[in-house]
Amino acid sequence: MKKLMILALAPGFMYCFVVRSDEAISLVFNNPDPNEAILVGGMLIGMVTSLVTRKFLFAPFFLAALKHKLDISYLRSFSRATLVNSSIDLTGKLAVVTGGNSGVGFGAAETMAQLGATVILGCRSEKRCSAAADSIRVSAKGSVVTLSLDLADYSSIAAFAKSLEEHGHIDYLFNNAGFATAPPAPAPVHTKEGLELGLGSMHFGHYYLTRDLMASSLITPNSRVINTASAGAHFGVFDDSLYSESGEGDLRGEKTVTAFGQMYSRAKLANIIFGRSLVREHSIPACSMHVGAVATSIWDVPRIAVGDFDVGAVLQAGVNMYTKFIMRNLEQGSRGLVRCALDGGVGGGVYLDGGGNIKSDAQLLTIAPNMVDEKLRVRLEEVSEEFWQRLKS
Repeated sequence: MKKLMILALAPGFMYCFVVRSDEAISLVFNNPDPNEAILVGGMLIGMVTSLVTRKFLFAPFFLAALKHKLDISYLRSFSRATLVNSSIDLTGKLAVVTGGNSGVGFGAAETMAQLGATVILGCRSEKRCSAAADSIRVSAKGSVVTLSLDLADYSSIAAFAKSLEEHGHIDYLFNNAGFATAPPAPAPVHTKEGLELGLGSMHFGHYYLTRDLMASSLITPNSRVINTASAGAHFGVFDDSLYSESGEGDLRGEKTVTAFGQMYSRAKLANIIFGRSLVREHSIPACSMHVGAVATSIWDVPRIAVGDFDVGAVLQAGVNMYTKFIMRNLEQGSRGLVRCALDGGVGGGVYLDGGGNIKSDAQLLTIAPNMVDEKLRVRLEEVSEEFWQRLKS
């Protein structure tokens, strides 16, 4: 029984202690409310005591209480309830959200619309996009528009950018659309332009879109670009062939993309680097945010048939337990993106971690040097710009 309890609680302990330890520690030592600091400190002590003594009777309660406290405290000043009750009014502002039909993109779009902004959702599925827009309109002050967008096809990107011209200047561009990539089997999947699908859509697709909008002056230094990133970028790697000749050596996924997660990590690293380049090369305010573990469709398990039995359904049931009881919900997960949009102090190409904390270049140099690799940033910008210019001509 005790072993089963350990197995059941392990993911929760790992999540609160490892993934969100910075939040918990901050709530204890940097909290202006001493009562809250004592409360969170007590929860942490209770959980540690459970681990040390192996007496897990009260551990689930400590875990649930800590998770709840972290969620309501996470970027509290940028929670939807706080913002809606504040004096912030985004009437007349325009926000464009790629992949806004689900996940944290939907959460951010919903908050921006409730604050009065006109929100444009760019999605591949017209049906899902329309359903998301209808849901947002229920509580929106601003209008919600849906447009077709496939980031794996430049012709779709160009058409989307052209359609945006009738809406005028874009105040907030959420480069959010993404997906959990799997290892290539038997070979990488590509965008219409021939790039590996993860990098080609999540980085190059967003790069092309942003540059198209800049070219038509819809994105200017008065705009703000928000990139949905991931701590998985720590593991992102570009092959040395990026620095040779045209730089196309590994962008189709021939070399480094061989194991699970590598496509996603490389694409998310590129998102963060692009945010830095927008500031340095184009003077466009940008921010990249690791939203943390959020209960979204990215955790959906595909059908895995073994005879007539669907193993995927069993796995999904287990995943659902943790997405519901351990992870943030959509509103909580999108708070960091909303902060990137509305907080004037985070537009300098900075990276925010899962606790909503700004990571300085000095900190990143220690924990994730690839994010601040200037040689990589310059080269990726050169290659991306060259590809975009080639498509435009």
